[in-house]
Amino acid sequence: MTDWEFLQLTPFDKGCDKVVFTNSWLVQGSIDTRKLSAALDIVTDRWRLLAGRLEQGAKPNTWRVRYPKGDIPKDHRRYALTTATSDASVSDYVTLPLPIVSPHPPISLTMAPSTPKSARGYATSQHPIISIHITTLSDNHSFVGFTIPHGVFDATGMAFVHQVVDAEFSGREWTPPMYPNALSEALEAHAVQPSSMSFYYKVTTFSKFVGRCLYDTFWHGITARLVVVPEAVHLGLVKQVRDSLDIPVTSSDILAAWLFKTLCSRGPANRSLRLLTYSSFRPFFPNMATYPHNAFMRVWYPQTTAGELAQRSLSELALIVYQTRQALGQKDALAAHDDIASGSLLDIMAQGGDCKGAGGTFWVNNCSAQRSPELTWPGVDTVNWASRYLTTDTGIEMSDALTIMGRLNGDLMIHITVSNEKLAVLQGEIERLVSEGFEK
Repeated sequence: MTDWEFLQLTPFDKGCDKVVFTNSWLVQGSIDTRKLSAALDIVTDRWRLLAGRLEQGAKPNTWRVRYPKGDIPKDHRRYALTTATSDASVSDYVTLPLPIVSPHPPISLTMAPSTPKSARGYATSQHPIISIHITTLSDNHSFVGFTIPHGVFDATGMAFVHQVVDAEFSGREWTPPMYPNALSEALEAHAVQPSSMSFYYKVTTFSKFVGRCLYDTFWHGITARLVVVPEAVHLGLVKQVRDSLDIPVTSSDILAAWLFKTLCSRGPANRSLRLLTYSSFRPFFPNMATYPHNAFMRVWYPQTTAGELAQRSLSELALIVYQTRQALGQKDALAAHDDIASGSLLDIMAQGGDCKGAGGTFWVNNCSAQRSPELTWPGVDTVNWASRYLTTDTGIEMSDALTIMGRLNGDLMIHITVSNEKLAVLQGEIERLVSEGFEK
């Protein structure tokens, strides 16, 4: 008889349980599924959590993972590896070389129809945590998607899972994460403080967010696109700012400031705006480098206006982003935990924010450190395209949001959901920088 163990997930995981994300690639050649499957067998044997199932926790509004401790039953599906073939060719979906702006290919190419779109869907169907779907095209190319429930892993954890699979089929050593860890110990010792957010504030913030997303998705038809920032452009921007400052501002700070300024400085000068980014709090706790679960918090930056954004230099904005982020510490992570500890959707959506008077929020998620576009698959050497899909049961897109995926052949891949007007502004700015000398 198989013994089962349980990993209780945290409120940070609960805060992401409505979303599933799929990292996707277009590769040249055919993926060696036999080698991939053999690697997945070993990985799920060594890191048993990956062979587990997501289920409701013992307390309301909580989740846990149930995973086998002893022998894994032969009829237990450790992962979902599915394949399909298509008579279509690359040119039916992707233009190569990649243009600055392009639509996403259908998600069905990289995500099997049976894959759930929320944590509740995973729990109800008892679907494996790891899903990989491969579609082989007619011209020696393949789409491949790696899907996980966001309610279990964040982008860093997802990349770590892919990296250990890559290490296994490449013959490199790897070590599963250790449990318990510094975060679980800190949360266990931490006395939760009541949230300072009023019920009115929570309802107002949540209603604004959902209302805007519904309006943008169904009225304006906003959909996610892929934006490619040429290598010389993003490196040139970073160099310019660093040359003007004596402080080691990171490329992440600079790119967030540049995107915020470029996309939000148009329109009425008195329109109030706020930048929101996601920041990992792994550095605030010891031995957290390989912690795979959700370990990030929202970071709100000082409220500004479109007019002020237009007037400030990129260096000034990047410095504000840097200084705000540098001021964060463990206490902020624990405060974020307290705001969402109840598991209420209102608490989760309002966490960390102050929307009073703000006319709009722009969301930037920088996942470039995970380098997911550069991750490999057995049997192929060339990646032509990479992006990410965020899926939910409702199909609603989060508008005025973007994710910096990382580099592919030096160029920066950005998953973005903004209006066509803003998209045209960003494309025009990239083209302007190229024409002014930011080119290879």
